[in-house]
Amino acid sequence: MGRPSLVLDSLGYSAYPKRSPAEYQKRHGRFAKYGMTHEQYESLVVSQDGRCGICDRKAPLSVDHNLQTMDIRGLLCRGCNSMLGWYERRKDIIDAWCERSIGKTVFIETNKQ
Repeated sequence: MGRPSLVLDSLGYSAYPKRSPAEYQKRHGRFAKYGMTHEQYESLVVSQDGRCGICDRKAPLSVDHNLQTMDIRGLLCRGCNSMLGWYERRKDIIDAWCERSIGKTVFIETNKQ
């Protein structure tokens, strides 16, 4: 793809408007690892009404992706995205515990009044 040709104004300065590093990251780097553009991200935001795909809260949204294939599944708030990632990395352990726990009821006596 390469860099675009440099365009200079009459004083010899770059004619392109300066972007902050945060703006550049927002437009290019943040989505590049998922193979998506900022416009595709914005389209997902609109399709989800700006809400997390799990908890349905309106919040800043992160790209949720399959850790093996990098396929994009949707957008999640930071809390749900972190929790889902944590679960996916420990799924076997958690599922095994759930299997062992089915049908078991544990009563714990507490001092609460």
